[in-house]
Amino acid sequence: MNELQLVLIVGGTILLGIELLVLGGTTLVITIVGVSMYITALALFFVKASPLHAFTALTIVTPIVTIVSWKPLKALQDRTSTAHVESDFANITFILKSNISPTEFGHHRYSGIEWNVKSPQTLASGTLVRVIAKEVGWLTVESVD
Repeated sequence: MNELQLVLIVGGTILLGIELLVLGGTTLVITIVGVSMYITALALFFVKASPLHAFTALTIVTPIVTIVSWKPLKALQDRTSTAHVESDFANITFILKSNISPTEFGHHRYSGIEWNVKSPQTLASGTLVRVIAKEVGWLTVESVD
């Protein structure tokens, strides 16, 4: 192993380490360049090359790696969880201060934030309700029987 291969391997390792440990796999560009550095270092086992040739090889290998790996890496990155997360926040109860219905919304102050309150059913002011769902700025409630 010559010094040029070592530089490519160490550089690729640093880039992949930053990508995975610091950025959490969010930028595909750094991953692709890191993998390309590994491939170029591997190719230098078979060909004696100057730094200029190695840089040229890296410049050629990087777009090839991009084309080959873009869809699989993008699919990994786009994977999201749709699981419903249950939290203490979803189980709070309070007394309504105004009437609400599917077309009429109320408000409730919780944890220093003024929330919009909605319900699929009509509920009168003074009804004890509990939160059954939450969205950005909205609490969906139902009557506590």
